[in-house]
This record gives sequence, C-alpha cells and structure tokens, in this order.
Amino acid sequence: GLLTVNMAVHPKQQKSKISTKQFSLLQRKPLNCLLNKIILLKCCSDYPAQFDEMNLNAIPDMQKKYNVKVGLSDHSMGSLASVVAVSLGACVIEKHMCLSRDIENPDASFSMEPAEFKKRVEDVKNAKLTLGTANYKLSEGEQRTKLFRKSIFVAEDIKAGEVLTEKNIRVVRPS
Repeated sequence: GLLTVNMAVHPKQQKSKISTKQFSLLQRKPLNCLLNKIILLKCCSDYPAQFDEMNLNAIPDMQKKYNVKVGLSDHSMGSLASVVAVSLGACVIEKHMCLSRDIENPDASFSMEPAEFKKRVEDVKNAKLTLGTANYKLSEGEQRTKLFRKSIFVAEDIKAGEVLTEKNIRVVRPS
C-alpha cells in the first residue's frame, strides 16, 4: 500500500522529519534511501498516548537499525515522555500546544498550554544537561566539596583477617 507521511524541513539542518505512526517496520524499509536526509520520529498514535504503550526503547533501536537521528512525536500528557526520549537519544521532540484546552479543537485533550510547554522545554533541557558525558573526573562543585568527604579512620590496631567493626574503625570527615 501507499505510505503517506507528513514531512517538515528543519531550517538549519535541512533535514526532514518523518513520523513512524501507523506504519510497520516492514513498511519503513523503503525509506532506507531517504535516511540520510530525515529524522525519524517515534510515535504512539493514541490521543493522549498512554505511557505503557509508548515503547520509547524503540528510539535507540531505530537509531541503530537505520543509522539515523531519531526524535519523538509526543502525544502523551506532561513532559515525562519527552524527558525519557531525550535520555534515550532523541534529538527532536514534537509536541502539540494550544493557547487553552478550553478552546475547542481536536488536539486540545493532549496539547500543552503555554506554561506547561515552557516547563516541558525546561525539563528537556535539564534532562540533556543531567546526562552530561561519560566522564569520571570531579566536577568543579565536587572539587569544592572534596574537603568534606568522609574517610575511614583506624581507631585501634587491626590484625590481618580481623573483621572491621565500629570499635576498630571510625568514619570521619576531615576537620
């Protein structure tokens, strides 16, 4: 059958986004020729989407399978799914927004109002910051508090093989 997709071009990257909603993995195979020009969006076509049906672990799987950037077309309530998606490597989040859910429109039930949308943007940015890098060096903040770390102090002689107890060791902070 025919596959109809909505494509949106990102102005800076000149890449398109294709949502994966309502077509199977087999139907996606013909897209392989386009993958260097698109960002796939993982989507759950339930409105609002239920957390237990979103299957966001598909995001890193899609990245690996297609060697392409992946995002989320998020129809869930709140910002949790967007935060999780970013944590799993999503580079784009599409989310519906309305001025008020009191204004009748077909998307109102799963859209965010401006204050909620602003909070979601903050949550996603903080999630990205929280991920950081695979770095085991002390951060600047940790360097400043290094002096206050606890240390194990031997309170009395301990023989080889002797069990450590509250009597023969102490946990102290440097003074």
